[in-house]
Amino acid sequence: MKISNLSIGSLIAVVLGDDNTPSSRGGPKIVELFNLVGFNEEYWDLSKKGLFGARKDFTKRKLEEINGTNKLVFLIELLVDDRQTQKSDEVAKKLNNILKHDKYHLIKNKEGIYKLSGFNLPEDAMVKPVFELIEKEIIGHILASKYAVWVAVAWITSKPIATALYRQHQKGVNIRIIVNDDEITNSKGITFENTQIEYYKIQQQNGAFNNLMHHKFCIIDFKKVITGSFNWTIKASFNNENITVIEQKEQAEKFADEFIKLIKDFQRS
Repeated sequence: MKISNLSIGSLIAVVLGDDNTPSSRGGPKIVELFNLVGFNEEYWDLSKKGLFGARKDFTKRKLEEINGTNKLVFLIELLVDDRQTQKSDEVAKKLNNILKHDKYHLIKNKEGIYKLSGFNLPEDAMVKPVFELIEKEIIGHILASKYAVWVAVAWITSKPIATALYRQHQKGVNIRIIVNDDEITNSKGITFENTQIEYYKIQQQNGAFNNLMHHKFCIIDFKKVITGSFNWTIKASFNNENITVIEQKEQAEKFADEFIKLIKDFQRS
């Protein structure tokens, strides 16, 4: 989905909520909103590094970055999701006044959910934000896998998640795991080395990768992606975290490409 620069300019006000539709979003809420469509950033980290700046400028950069991708579809549908706003009809009306110039339109289906329609839309995708019982949600998707589960997270210390991964491995599902090779992994991380699971520990100062491997995504059967702020650790279950479950082959393949790029220059543990 691609919209004009004029439409992006008008869309900024809706994302910010400065017209009180639904309500004004501060910096943390703006970052959280974009994380729900596939980004993985933290507001305070961005601010500390001078990468956030003014809300309007940050939002414009993000909208320009996702313009022409499925993420823009996800974002627009999130803006009218009644779990995000109590004024979904009002927001939809404002968005339709913007999007009509690009031949797109939000339509409420029989379940009362707004879906985007229009010219040259990408394959339909199911997007599910999750804020509670996240570990249980992840385990459910792992246990439902048939062919492959590829995981790239900073750390895995959660025994229930590790058990689910090993159970699927025993069933013949292709399990591949990437974590950081650091003190947390080596002192508290689940030991996968002796399980015959394909397991990679990436060092911070190894090859072309000089920074912390801070990805948090999981690819299921190359048609589903789980991503968000939630680390696969014991501690994360007690934090305010989120994940987004995206069910679409195209998005899953993009994450799979990133996974392959991460392990390309590293020897298996």
